[in-house]
Amino acid sequence: MPYWPVTGPPPNTNTSEGETVNFDCTASGKPLPQVTFYKNGIEMTTKKEGENWVIDGSRLTIYNVRKGLQGGGDNAVYQCKAENKHGYLWANFYLNLLAFKPQLLEEPGEVEAVLGNPFTLECKFFASPLATVSWKNPSLLGKSYTQNVDQLGVGRLIIDKVEEDNEGQYECTGENKYGTSTGVVSLLVRKPTKLAALPYTRQTHQAGQPLRLPCKAEHDPKLPITYRWYVSDKPITPEDDDRYEITEDNTLIVNLPTQFDSAEYKCVASTKLDSSERKILIDVQDVPLPVHSAYIESCDPDNNDAKITFSHIEPSTTAVPVNEFWVYYQIDPDVDQTNWKLHPIPVDARQNEAVVENERRVKGSLSIALQPYGRYIFKIVARNAVGDSTPTIVKNNCETNAKPPFRNPSNVRVEGVTPNNLMVYWDPMQREIWNGGKFGYTIRYRPKDGGNWEKVEVDDPFASEKSITLDKEDPWQPYEVQVRARNEKGDSNVTPESITGRTGEGIPGVIVSGFKVDNIGSTSAQFSWEPVDPNAVNGEFKGYKITYWSDDEDDLNGSYDNNNDGSRFKREHRHHFKREISSSRKSVVLSKTATMGDITDLKPSTMNYAYIAVFNGQNEGQQSETISFRTKDGLPTAVSQLHAFPVNSKSPTEKGVVLLAWDEPRTANGAITHYSVVKCVSSDDDPVTTENQEKYCKEPTIYPSDVKSARLTGLEHESPYRFHVHAHTSAGQGPPNSAEIRTLPSAMKYTLEPESPDLLKESIGDDHFNVTLIPGAYDDEIKRPVGNDFYIRYRQAGEDTWNEKRPEPDQLTTSVTGLQPGTKYEVQVVSVQTDDNGNVHETTSRTHHITTTGQTPMKNYFLALLLLALILLLLLCFCIICFCTRKRGQKYLVAEKERQQGREPILPKDRGFEDYAKRDDEEKKSLTGHSRGDSETDSMAEYGDGDPGRFTEDGSFIGQYGAQSKGLIAEKP
Repeated sequence: MPYWPVTGPPPNTNTSEGETVNFDCTASGKPLPQVTFYKNGIEMTTKKEGENWVIDGSRLTIYNVRKGLQGGGDNAVYQCKAENKHGYLWANFYLNLLAFKPQLLEEPGEVEAVLGNPFTLECKFFASPLATVSWKNPSLLGKSYTQNVDQLGVGRLIIDKVEEDNEGQYECTGENKYGTSTGVVSLLVRKPTKLAALPYTRQTHQAGQPLRLPCKAEHDPKLPITYRWYVSDKPITPEDDDRYEITEDNTLIVNLPTQFDSAEYKCVASTKLDSSERKILIDVQDVPLPVHSAYIESCDPDNNDAKITFSHIEPSTTAVPVNEFWVYYQIDPDVDQTNWKLHPIPVDARQNEAVVENERRVKGSLSIALQPYGRYIFKIVARNAVGDSTPTIVKNNCETNAKPPFRNPSNVRVEGVTPNNLMVYWDPMQREIWNGGKFGYTIRYRPKDGGNWEKVEVDDPFASEKSITLDKEDPWQPYEVQVRARNEKGDSNVTPESITGRTGEGIPGVIVSGFKVDNIGSTSAQFSWEPVDPNAVNGEFKGYKITYWSDDEDDLNGSYDNNNDGSRFKREHRHHFKREISSSRKSVVLSKTATMGDITDLKPSTMNYAYIAVFNGQNEGQQSETISFRTKDGLPTAVSQLHAFPVNSKSPTEKGVVLLAWDEPRTANGAITHYSVVKCVSSDDDPVTTENQEKYCKEPTIYPSDVKSARLTGLEHESPYRFHVHAHTSAGQGPPNSAEIRTLPSAMKYTLEPESPDLLKESIGDDHFNVTLIPGAYDDEIKRPVGNDFYIRYRQAGEDTWNEKRPEPDQLTTSVTGLQPGTKYEVQVVSVQTDDNGNVHETTSRTHHITTTGQTPMKNYFLALLLLALILLLLLCFCIICFCTRKRGQKYLVAEKERQQGREPILPKDRGFEDYAKRDDEEKKSLTGHSRGDSETDSMAEYGDGDPGRFTEDGSFIGQYGAQSKGLIAEKP
């Protein structure tokens, strides 16, 4: 049956006179169809007059078409028939002859082109005859381009390669014999989309590590861009597969990749004009797939042998193929639990491989030698260059028969803990060499010099030690010991090795004699002693130990108390820690051949104690007689709290004056003998240094150890000075502490009040406090004097009268004594300046508050009052209790109740308790005798109690209100 090709039958055609028209009616079929053309239903076989057409096979061509009436022209409806023996096809198409000048069918407007790519501009004209289209733009001059017009009147300008200067407006003109028409096309040139070239097209990646593939394109900023990722040409959608993640910068992340993620990955960056793509092949290096199958092919329990057969399958394109197989085993799962042992011989995969249908198949086997008494289970893993696969459990298991042990424990050691003890140690034998059930150890021992073997059984197969208690204490004596393995089949077939060990060491039975100190320094001491007999140590003689300690209460703060003016607080503080510090002992160990030894970490000027003892591997012997010695004095550290204050002179001859104040060294290392003060004339241009101090410094001035301040006179006014203060002991001079100061000028306003001083609290006790007076700072602009004398005044808080205390001459530190404990005091420092006319000017500092330690007398008074009040309160409570007790014997309201019932009270109104009242006559006793019908007495009356009315059985006074002295029934009046 004939059929039309893809292009279909001939189309309808509009043209104008004078044109040439072609109609192609080619059809397909077997056999090839014959084509016949018709005009207005009449077969075109011969030409009529004026007709100019040619039929060439299946093609009809009409030349110089002319319009006519009633079929006289070429404008008509044409038909073509394609026919073979199976059937035919029929098509109608017309030829319409028109006459129009060109008309632009649609405005081209703006179009966009990509730089460097070919591009086509179009203008579509309707015209008859078909219009010719021409283009105008300055950029076309000298450039390569092509222009054409198709049958539909579409004129095209084809630019082979768009350049930047191609951007602009293009004028297209359509023209035929009837006229012209013009259109304008605006061409915008855009940058191309480019993805950076990858450094490689194939990459290997480790499995389990996140795979990151970046994708960033350069594109025209005026064009929106989209990114798409593909794996093996399939789009990646992170929403459907959580393995993938695409970040904001379009990076693809493959989380926890495996060998199944090995593939080609492609990133496509697209705009509406163009696109760019990059591909990369990823090979994920992963551990192999698990072994496909494995089983025990044979098991020989007598010959202790098993054969394992396995097979493995993996893709032939695997990035890292398997290269060998390893077998693990457990001898006894109950013992080994999660511990597997490795068979040392692998199976090579390459010798057993075959590739079948894109699969690499490996089939192999392995024979394994086993141990007796085993319940073997196996697992197998495949291994490549990355690692091991997940293990595959081998099907079935293999059990072997028991046999005697083939070996004995190794690393046997013998040590003694006590003189009658042997501790035997060994490395427990592994389960795989037990060779049978009821596995254990047999220990034999005897004295080294001979004797009968003693035996001890150890049933725990995992035991690694055994303590043997001997019948007698025999320190450090050698014994011969053997440890042998055994199981249900008997002892091992190997003779155990004999190991020699000793019993425990005893206490050394020797005291070192002749222990003495030979040479004493400030921080070291040398000792000597007489050697001891090693045989008397009762063990392995290790050496000597010297133990030493010191009474270092004087060194808690590192200084001696050389003054008596208010340092009691510091001394008490030191003694508080004496016992704790003195209890700290040190020791030094010396070799067994030594007869002399040194200690080098002692403190200077400290009483020390030491003794020596010998020791063996376990015990220390009895100590020698303790000796005592005092180390020599050492050099003190620098003085602390050094201050220098420029003050005004008391007379013109004193010139510049500086007051120095310091505190004792933090570590005196002995008794301070004196202090030395060195005066150095400094200079702003040439300051005092270690190298030039001999040039600028004077001879030192010596001060007693109890003096910690100095008044230096005769200095130049308004000059820089440096002062060095040293502390001295019998060992020599300690390092200096330095202070730099500038003296006051000679000219200042002496009529003004001096600068305000200050105060520094040193120490506070129950009845005293120590303070340091600090002169005020000189102000060069105001030129107010600092003062040439100072004192303090103090009073109890709330009082009006001030007490004064002046320090010793030329000193700034003073102690105020005779104070009340626990009392708050107000303290002020007063600076004094006396001018040349004898006028005295004073300035007081701010008020400081100092509270002495301890408790105030008033507080003790209040405590005594509180105690007295408490005693009075207790006495009052006691009196109230006594009063209430006596009150219980008086009248009760129950008597009135008895009268209302016709009974008279037993007691008169004026009687109280019978114990405290005179007893009535016997006639006033009960007239009813022992009648119990109406009696309210208790059972005591039945037994002849002389006074049953006094107490009831429970000891109360209810019986007093019974009818004992009156009749029970009152007479009627």
